[in-house]
Amino acid sequence: GVCEAFEKKWPKARLKQNERQAQLLSDAVFSNFLKSDSKSKPIKLCVTGTAFQVAVWRVLLSIPRGVICSYSGLAKAVQKPRAVRAVASAVGANPIACLIPCHRVLRQSGELGGYRWGLPRKQALLLKER
Repeated sequence: GVCEAFEKKWPKARLKQNERQAQLLSDAVFSNFLKSDSKSKPIKLCVTGTAFQVAVWRVLLSIPRGVICSYSGLAKAVQKPRAVRAVASAVGANPIACLIPCHRVLRQSGELGGYRWGLPRKQALLLKER
């Protein structure tokens, strides 16, 4: 699960449960995600990935709410137009789905494609943004 993955990545870290802090963070994340205006307070992220993954995630962050992109369009945006599969892998490796909006990427045909947290959730997120 999530705790095991966290402990594997940061073996010396100590996990401490804090419901109040978790609720405050959750409220900030989801109110920011659900707002459509530009007055949302920015949330700072610390994510780790390869240089290529980070480049893909940066482009994902630039896709406006309610706008979709194809995997091939995303590959062109990171200046690797022939690396569509690598782009799809980088999208799938996104560790923070609601803040780095990988749900906005569809197949060229318009099909949803894959989604790490399930296609029903991807579809719901896309519908919510419209």
